[in-house]
Amino acid sequence: MNPKKYYIFMALLVIVSAVFSACAPAATEAPPAATEAPATGEPAAGDETITLAIEHFSVIEGTTWSGAHDRAGKRLAEKYDNVEYVYRESVAPDQSVPFAEEMIAQGANIVVGNAEFMGMPLIDLADKYPDV
Repeated sequence: MNPKKYYIFMALLVIVSAVFSACAPAATEAPPAATEAPATGEPAAGDETITLAIEHFSVIEGTTWSGAHDRAGKRLAEKYDNVEYVYRESVAPDQSVPFAEEMIAQGANIVVGNAEFMGMPLIDLADKYPDV
Protein backbone atom coordinates (compact mmCIF):
# COMPACT_ATOMS: atom_id res chain seq x y z
CA MET A 1 0.00 0.00 0.00
CA ASN A 2 1.26 3.47 -0.85
CA PRO A 3 2.50 5.19 2.37
CA LYS A 4 0.54 8.37 1.60
CA LYS A 5 -2.69 6.42 1.18
CA TYR A 6 -1.92 4.49 4.36
CA TYR A 7 -1.56 7.69 6.42
CA ILE A 8 -4.71 9.17 4.92
CA PHE A 9 -6.60 5.97 5.67
CA MET A 10 -5.31 5.91 9.25
CA ALA A 11 -6.25 9.58 9.79
CA LEU A 12 -9.78 8.97 8.54
CA LEU A 13 -10.03 5.83 10.66
CA VAL A 14 -9.10 7.84 13.75
CA ILE A 15 -11.65 10.54 12.92
CA VAL A 16 -14.46 8.06 12.26
CA SER A 17 -13.56 6.15 15.44
CA ALA A 18 -13.74 9.36 17.45
CA VAL A 19 -17.15 10.24 16.02
CA PHE A 20 -18.56 6.79 16.67
CA SER A 21 -17.06 6.52 20.15
CA ALA A 22 -18.78 9.80 21.01
CA CYS A 23 -22.06 8.09 20.14
CA ALA A 24 -21.43 5.14 22.46
CA PRO A 25 -23.49 4.93 25.66
CA ALA A 26 -21.71 6.13 28.78
CA ALA A 27 -20.36 3.51 31.16
CA THR A 28 -22.41 3.30 34.35
CA GLU A 29 -20.14 1.01 36.41
CA ALA A 30 -18.43 3.72 38.46
CA PRO A 31 -20.39 6.38 40.34
CA PRO A 32 -19.93 9.88 38.90
CA ALA A 33 -17.41 12.12 40.62
CA ALA A 34 -18.70 15.14 42.47
CA THR A 35 -17.18 17.51 39.92
CA GLU A 36 -18.95 15.98 36.90
CA ALA A 37 -21.91 17.68 35.29
CA PRO A 38 -25.32 16.03 35.73
CA ALA A 39 -26.14 13.54 32.96
CA THR A 40 -29.33 15.28 31.86
CA GLY A 41 -28.23 16.18 28.36
CA GLU A 42 -28.08 19.82 29.37
CA PRO A 43 -24.74 21.61 29.46
CA ALA A 44 -23.23 22.48 32.82
CA ALA A 45 -22.86 26.11 33.74
CA GLY A 46 -20.10 27.69 31.68
CA ASP A 47 -20.13 25.09 28.89
CA GLU A 48 -19.85 26.60 25.45
CA THR A 49 -21.75 25.53 22.41
CA ILE A 50 -19.80 23.13 20.22
CA THR A 51 -20.43 23.25 16.50
CA LEU A 52 -19.75 19.97 14.70
CA ALA A 53 -19.23 20.47 10.96
CA ILE A 54 -19.15 17.47 8.62
CA GLU A 55 -18.13 17.64 4.98
CA HIS A 56 -19.99 14.90 3.10
CA PHE A 57 -18.49 13.74 -0.18
CA SER A 58 -21.86 12.54 -1.49
CA VAL A 59 -25.57 13.13 -1.00
CA ILE A 60 -26.91 12.39 2.47
CA GLU A 61 -30.29 11.08 1.38
CA GLY A 62 -30.92 7.39 2.00
CA THR A 63 -28.63 4.78 3.46
CA THR A 64 -25.38 6.14 2.08
CA TRP A 65 -22.06 6.50 3.91
CA SER A 66 -22.68 10.23 4.10
CA GLY A 67 -26.26 9.59 5.23
CA ALA A 68 -24.97 7.58 8.19
CA HIS A 69 -22.65 10.41 9.20
CA ASP A 70 -25.50 12.90 8.81
CA ARG A 71 -27.75 10.87 11.09
CA ALA A 72 -24.93 10.59 13.66
CA GLY A 73 -24.40 14.36 13.60
CA LYS A 74 -28.12 14.97 14.07
CA ARG A 75 -28.29 12.49 16.96
CA LEU A 76 -25.40 14.20 18.72
CA ALA A 77 -27.13 17.57 18.35
CA GLU A 78 -30.40 16.11 19.68
CA LYS A 79 -28.77 14.39 22.64
CA TYR A 80 -26.55 17.25 23.78
CA ASP A 81 -28.00 20.73 24.17
CA ASN A 82 -24.62 22.38 23.67
CA VAL A 83 -23.90 20.66 20.31
CA GLU A 84 -24.92 22.16 16.99
CA TYR A 85 -24.52 20.25 13.73
CA VAL A 86 -23.80 21.84 10.35
CA TYR A 87 -22.79 20.19 7.09
CA ARG A 88 -21.92 20.58 3.43
CA GLU A 89 -23.09 17.95 0.99
CA SER A 90 -21.46 16.66 -2.23
CA VAL A 91 -18.07 18.20 -1.45
CA ALA A 92 -15.57 17.71 -4.28
CA PRO A 93 -11.81 17.34 -3.65
CA ASP A 94 -11.05 20.96 -4.54
CA GLN A 95 -13.85 22.21 -2.25
CA SER A 96 -12.67 20.57 1.00
CA VAL A 97 -10.51 23.43 2.23
CA PRO A 98 -12.75 26.36 1.16
CA PHE A 99 -15.84 24.77 2.70
CA ALA A 100 -13.96 23.88 5.90
CA GLU A 101 -12.67 27.44 6.22
CA GLU A 102 -16.18 28.78 5.59
CA MET A 103 -17.64 26.59 8.35
CA ILE A 104 -14.80 27.55 10.72
CA ALA A 105 -15.50 31.24 10.02
CA GLN A 106 -19.14 30.58 10.91
CA GLY A 107 -18.11 29.11 14.29
CA ALA A 108 -17.39 25.40 13.74
CA ASN A 109 -15.24 23.93 16.52
CA ILE A 110 -14.90 20.44 15.01
CA VAL A 111 -14.56 19.81 11.27
CA VAL A 112 -14.78 16.26 9.93
CA GLY A 113 -14.45 15.05 6.36
CA ASN A 114 -15.98 11.67 5.61
CA ALA A 115 -13.93 10.76 2.54
CA GLU A 116 -10.32 9.76 2.01
CA PHE A 117 -9.54 12.75 -0.19
CA MET A 118 -10.48 15.16 2.60
CA GLY A 119 -8.02 13.81 5.19
CA MET A 120 -4.75 15.49 4.30
CA PRO A 121 -6.22 18.90 3.38
CA LEU A 122 -8.06 19.03 6.71
CA ILE A 123 -4.91 18.02 8.60
CA ASP A 124 -3.08 20.87 6.88
CA LEU A 125 -5.74 23.27 8.20
CA ALA A 126 -4.95 22.24 11.78
CA ASP A 127 -1.85 24.45 11.79
CA LYS A 128 -3.81 27.42 10.51
CA TYR A 129 -6.68 26.93 13.01
CA PRO A 130 -5.13 25.40 16.18
CA ASP A 131 -8.29 25.89 18.27
CA VAL A 132 -10.46 23.89 15.85
